[in-house]
Amino acid sequence: MVAVVFRETQRMPRSWRWPVIALTGCGVVLYVWAASIVGEGSLGTVVGALATLAGLCVGLLATVARMEVVMTRAAVEVRWVPLTRRTFPSATIVSAEAVAYRPLRQFGGWGIRFGRGRTRAYSMSGDRAVRLTLVDGSEVFLGSLEPEALAGAIERARIR
Repeated sequence: MVAVVFRETQRMPRSWRWPVIALTGCGVVLYVWAASIVGEGSLGTVVGALATLAGLCVGLLATVARMEVVMTRAAVEVRWVPLTRRTFPSATIVSAEAVAYRPLRQFGGWGIRFGRGRTRAYSMSGDRAVRLTLVDGSEVFLGSLEPEALAGAIERARIR
């Protein structure tokens, strides 16, 4: 069994959950209202049904999503549950640095994001992260509530 050096789990801030759920509920109400006026089966109600379904999926994701960063001596693993898992072997990490960054400006928001050039971000909230520079020259930002501790753990594991 591999020893965990660092573990952090983040969830969407509670202050964001209820507005997302409320907007989803408004979408459902608007769809029902539009369907009662226009009638079932029209193109507008089909589009409305698809938009409502998408809203329900986003609302569900907002309530269950979490981001886990697990650091072992061998790798950094990022799990953005329930969407993806990405592993960065220690041998591919050139440096790890705790930074303040601008998620909206650099990546267009939080989540699993791609920036300019060869940068990407995995974040849940906030403006603090660990910037990994990889052997291939790309950069990965890992949003963290404890970026100094995570960067230190990565650097210690990388040196050994």
